Amino acid sequence: GQSVTRDLSHINTSPRKNFNRLIFKNDCRETIWTALHFKNLKNAWKTKGWWKLAPGEKAFVATTRHPIYYIYGESINHFRWEGSDLQLKVRGQGPYSFLKRRISLNQWGVWTQRFSCD
Repeated sequence: GQSVTRDLSHINTSPRKNFNRLIFKNDCRETIWTALHFKNLKNAWKTKGWWKLAPGEKAFVATTRHPIYYIYGESINHFRWEGSDLQLKVRGQGPYSFLKRRISLNQWGVWTQRFSCD
């Protein structure tokens, strides 16, 4: 009876994740360099870069609880993923024009930002 119910409630002991994992994926046919501006788990905005991604390659770039993040990317042939949302320096270079993006998951999980040059 009751002891069985109590035991079952302790089977899943892994802590629940209360953040999203952000992945960058290169869906372009060229190698790209990417940068990110995001709110970290300490609730501070951070700018990170550069991730060099070959065609088809992906990289884990951040954990965040905030739905808004900003991206910048460019390919070897100067195809750019940029916007007028935010001007930021990356590793002392720039400024670069970042593009606003939103995580639209309805529960914590993995969000993949794709960079496509089609």
